Amino acid sequence: MEPIKSKLSVITIGISGATRSGKSTLTSQLKNQYETIKTIHQDEYFNLKKIVENGNNWELPNVIDHDDFIKDILQAKKELKEEKQNEQFRFLILEGFQLYCERRIFDLVDIKIWLEIPEDVIYERRMRTKPQTDEYFQNLILPSYREYKLGCDQMENVFKIDGTKSKELIFMECIQIIDEYITKIS
Repeated sequence: MEPIKSKLSVITIGISGATRSGKSTLTSQLKNQYETIKTIHQDEYFNLKKIVENGNNWELPNVIDHDDFIKDILQAKKELKEEKQNEQFRFLILEGFQLYCERRIFDLVDIKIWLEIPEDVIYERRMRTKPQTDEYFQNLILPSYREYKLGCDQMENVFKIDGTKSKELIFMECIQIIDEYITKIS
């Protein structure tokens, strides 16, 4: 990670992992932790036409409008820099289950978090909170996740956090990663 040279810094934090891994929960916790913060959720950038063209498969990276997502990331960073606050650091959190599949987005993220959960936990949480047919899970969700995870496993500078830990422990580990980053760039 390269040091940021200006006195005011916007730190972009990415949170990714499987469906139901705790991304939104961690994002909410961080939003309550810091005063000057914006969040952008990748789920807001689904392209419904592409989903239909792909057989109603919501699990593919190409059904996300990455160009609009990037445009909004850059706009949010600009707005955070312009805010009249006293904090030296402002935070932009990006959250999404396919967040790092697009290199242009990966390169905009300063702190990359991956919430790791085993496939049986993915299945249990998904069926409990946002059920799909077994066929959809086995034929679409799981293969897309495996392919994405394989790519993420090969990426550098991605902090893996055990998503089966308690919400509190996950949050504390994430705060420690952020604090270490701030210390490094200060």
